[in-house]
Amino acid sequence: MGRRLDLHPQKKLRNPGRHLRSLASWASDPHSWLPESQALEAWGGRYWHYKVPIHDKLVSSRDTTPAIRAAVAQCLLDAAGNVSKAVVLSRKCRVACLINPDNLFSSEVTIFFDDEYFDGFCPPIEYGTTRREPFTVSTAPASIDLVSAWGLCVPKELVDFGGYQVWEHEDGEPNATRVSHSWVFAEPAFQ
Repeated sequence: MGRRLDLHPQKKLRNPGRHLRSLASWASDPHSWLPESQALEAWGGRYWHYKVPIHDKLVSSRDTTPAIRAAVAQCLLDAAGNVSKAVVLSRKCRVACLINPDNLFSSEVTIFFDDEYFDGFCPPIEYGTTRREPFTVSTAPASIDLVSAWGLCVPKELVDFGGYQVWEHEDGEPNATRVSHSWVFAEPAFQ
């Protein structure tokens, strides 16, 4: 099962139920897409991730529904919970699910090998601003609860770290502000 970009935006996605069943199957069997434990042990990076394997049109088109988007988010949470049970490494790691409800196509299941790097994805406790040329990025805790708003069931292996809002302001373009939301669900501690 792979990711597909929308090359024909005017066409409607056929049979979304089939795509959701395929995604649920993917989520229930992480051994079919996870690298071998030896490969993950040898991986020298600070994280390993797998983006949600769906057709972009399933979650980004005018034909998608809130129920479809919630089903995709639930499959991501289920996949992260199953990865948490399946991954046995001698190297310390933390399994997480990063959900971006504004762009579900960019959501992912991630295995973090660096606690400090993971902390960079956690929601801020209060409003803050960071300067990244040519942008100013502002963050704040999210104003809604994704779990209750979408009716999600968080697997017992994961903890809801919460969500946050991000505003990106491009210099010289006052009307070019992008707003997005992100939620982090992860194991409570490195294991």
